[in-house]
Amino acid sequence: MTLERASTVKMMQQQVSKEGPAQLVSLLCCWWLPLLFVLGAGGVHKDCEAENFKTWMMVFGVVPWAATTLIGLVATVFVYYAWRSAFKMALRFHALNGIFTIILLVWGYVEYAKTNEDCVSDDADINPRSLALFQLAFSAVALPCIPFAVCVLLRNVWSPTEQPGEHASEEEQAPEGEVVGNAFGKLESEN
Repeated sequence: MTLERASTVKMMQQQVSKEGPAQLVSLLCCWWLPLLFVLGAGGVHKDCEAENFKTWMMVFGVVPWAATTLIGLVATVFVYYAWRSAFKMALRFHALNGIFTIILLVWGYVEYAKTNEDCVSDDADINPRSLALFQLAFSAVALPCIPFAVCVLLRNVWSPTEQPGEHASEEEQAPEGEVVGNAFGKLESEN
């Protein structure tokens, strides 16, 4: 099995037609996930032995979600202005965000192991330990896939336009310098 290069123009058109609307739906439907972690972090007792547990909850709850949304919006802006190299860089940042999220999960396991019931405030609306346990347990189900995911993410950092088993046909690839239309206007093709 070999990996074929996908046309950057084709990927930019997909960003407009598929990824952009999907990110909007994700933003509208999943805004409550960071909110849960922020509220959960508010329920960590001041005298908790795990000094960084509250910090982990805030960072893990907000940063990957916000970074994914921001990178997607920036990639869409790059499509609008037909900045191919910047668009490829945004794809690389998506992959780096995935690797960063895996690192945050490992940090979460370490911090959760240091906690006990004394870490939960009496007036906490959301039990931070239960929330962290649920998220870490859910992630543990996906744990066997993490080595594969890391390999895919690293490959995407190195060459974001390679797509397994899919490549642009001769008709879809425009000759060098020819202008190809998209939803925003024109994109210069790149082979």
